[in-house]
Amino acid sequence: MNIRHSRFSLLSMLLIFLSACGGGSSTTDVPDVVLPPVSVTIDVEVTGNVTDVITGDAVNTATLTFLSNGTSTNEVRLLDTDFTRVSEITALFGAFSFGFDSDVAIDSVTILVEADGYLSQSVNFDIANASASNTLVFPLVPETTSGLNVVDLSETVDSSGAVSSTVNINANTPNGGATVSIPSGVVLQDVQNNPVPGAIDFQVVGIDSEAVDDESVGIASLLPPGLQDPTSTLLFTPVAATIVKLTDANDQAVKRFSSPITITMRVPSSRNVEEGDALALKSFDELTGVWTTEPQVLTVGALVDGFYPVTFQIDHLTMFAIGRQVRDDVCAAGTTTFNFTGDAAVAGLVANISRSVSGVASTTLVNDQSTFVLNDTQSASETLTISVTDSQGRSWGRIESATACGAVSVPLINPSATVTEDLNVTAVCAEDNTVFTRDTAAIVIYRLANSNDAFATATHEGGGNYRLVLLSNGATYDVNVNPSIVGVPNYSVQISADGVDESAPIDYTCSAATGTGGTGGTGGTGGGGI
Repeated sequence: MNIRHSRFSLLSMLLIFLSACGGGSSTTDVPDVVLPPVSVTIDVEVTGNVTDVITGDAVNTATLTFLSNGTSTNEVRLLDTDFTRVSEITALFGAFSFGFDSDVAIDSVTILVEADGYLSQSVNFDIANASASNTLVFPLVPETTSGLNVVDLSETVDSSGAVSSTVNINANTPNGGATVSIPSGVVLQDVQNNPVPGAIDFQVVGIDSEAVDDESVGIASLLPPGLQDPTSTLLFTPVAATIVKLTDANDQAVKRFSSPITITMRVPSSRNVEEGDALALKSFDELTGVWTTEPQVLTVGALVDGFYPVTFQIDHLTMFAIGRQVRDDVCAAGTTTFNFTGDAAVAGLVANISRSVSGVASTTLVNDQSTFVLNDTQSASETLTISVTDSQGRSWGRIESATACGAVSVPLINPSATVTEDLNVTAVCAEDNTVFTRDTAAIVIYRLANSNDAFATATHEGGGNYRLVLLSNGATYDVNVNPSIVGVPNYSVQISADGVDESAPIDYTCSAATGTGGTGGTGGTGGGGI
């Protein structure tokens, strides 16, 4: 992995600087050490946003939980002055940042994103093959979205975790839905098969089999990546899906049952199934981010009121999809390549791809990116919808009903006049403005003033400079700075987007003597290090 950046003890640099300036060895001439003596190296840095998929607004106080093999891991580092190890972070104002050090003990991590009023999302992040700098965007689906029926129920189970009476939850939708039945006496268990007693929140999400308009969702826009088995010659074509979640008062997930529960999905006749058809069952574990093909073969029941019921028993959770196994329908080309034409892509654009068969996929584009390749297994008969938006929710391009396999052209059009600016973050001694330290490890986020837009994260440009892109010319932006300078709290500034570089200086009180000349802290030249 390439080294992204590191924070070293400034004291050693100060001694070199003072020696070069004739400062000698007197400790009274050594000013405050403003960067911590931390030797951790961040090899992989990740920043991004959690947004509302419908409005594009930031989802405030979403939680990101980091998991390895289904259990919590603290291999993640906060990008603070101590590189604190964490297993969970909150995306304030929809923005987040974290990293992995050079001693990370895992090759990948599952990121579970949750927020009140939204369906959760889970993805696997490949640490071992990641770039030094990465951007992730998690577009969450509101529970109130058309096409969903989210049914919540609260029950209390005894100290053994057993359900005292049968729990039935009906979550039918106009174009699908599901019913869940948990028999009396079934013991609710966590991922290690330990009983989960006390107050339990039951949630069943009924999902329309297909979206009926632009404001609704169907299974094609909700199934996570990895639905297809790359080792199989059969391709899974989903016809219905549901989500079942159980949590206790401490948000501990119920993942297993002592004996099977019953789930019945309603498949509309428009999905081209008939009574007696054999369907396959797949389950998605949000704690591992992995799809699994279940061993049972399901049989389609008799048509009732325009729907075919499909019933199965299962002893674990959470998302389930049923569908046909189709032979010889894999893309012969092996990949689908999206070619971006028209206006050049800029860093931070998000491409969301909804596939009629193989689930959703997304990527964050970089400067001048001209292509994006879907490398996973895809159906030759599926169609694709791709939309490209920026951090302010503005559409740059949208293609519907594109044929999978081969090349797909996506014209990009910048929706407004935009400018790019650099923001400089430098700590300057109040006693001597020739002595300064450029903050090369701050976290800088920004969004349009007085808006609910997701905050974009500025990229490191070196020398304490941070690149702000896609600024609407003439608009005002709120900028939040999380400094890496010891003792300096987070602060905010406003800038005017006019294409002229800006600064967000830090006034720093140096309690010891200062000097002039030498190298300016951790970045650049010209000025003394604080």
